Amino acid sequence: MYLLNITVNEEYRKLLPPLSREEYETLKTSIRERGLLFPIIVNRDGVILDGHHRYRACLELGVEPKIEVKIFNSPLHEKIFIIESNLRRRHLNEFQKAELTLRLIELEKQLAEELSKANLTDFEKAELAYPLLEVERELAKQRRSDSIPKKGEKGFQPVSGSIDPNIGRARDIVAKKVGLSPKTFQRAVAILERAPEDLKEKVRRGRVSISYAYKMVMRRERPATPPLPEGEFNVIYADLRLLISPETTTSYSLFPISLTFKRTLSLPPE
Repeated sequence: MYLLNITVNEEYRKLLPPLSREEYETLKTSIRERGLLFPIIVNRDGVILDGHHRYRACLELGVEPKIEVKIFNSPLHEKIFIIESNLRRRHLNEFQKAELTLRLIELEKQLAEELSKANLTDFEKAELAYPLLEVERELAKQRRSDSIPKKGEKGFQPVSGSIDPNIGRARDIVAKKVGLSPKTFQRAVAILERAPEDLKEKVRRGRVSISYAYKMVMRRERPATPPLPEGEFNVIYADLRLLISPETTTSYSLFPISLTFKRTLSLPPE
């Protein structure tokens, strides 16, 4: 069923360097012996976005491929996905990586230019620009990887923790390109990544502001107040009293804090 509906867009296929004959034969052998491990990604029209070589191998082997449909807002978003997904997964040499990265940067510029000129709400801009954030994060990681000395090289220092300052920088870069403040874009990204779908839809329709939706997301993630312990427990409370000096109405002094240690009994809820 899928074999008849899938089509190849030559422009999309040529975005990526082809596999060598040896690499392609290795792929075919893998599919023959273990089956298709990764599905063919297509858009809503059945055009292949990821898996051109896997699809061709399936045809030659008579294997019906697994299909996954991904919906994107525009052909530019599709092209960005094609390059980005292959940069992450394929074993490319340094020149191929550089070539794909340059194409990715060019597509990013085109998309940012379109979004900056479009008559969209801030949330619509943020949602359409979200793929650019992933692109900038990947580029930032590459720049960081290229500039930091590797283990064994002069100047190498072990890095503690996993927080990458380039991530915040990537967010600011994308926000500026699409005409949003970094704060607004950061809040919109938090909504896109962590809010339930019904809340996102309310923001899209303008029924809820980005600021209010962001507060709702943060409130949902706030740790719940722990319940009171059962039975008797100890409580320390502070008696803080403020005294206005009789000499002047602008001079204030504080009595020492009185701490009382009590044993009390928690009552069950009514």
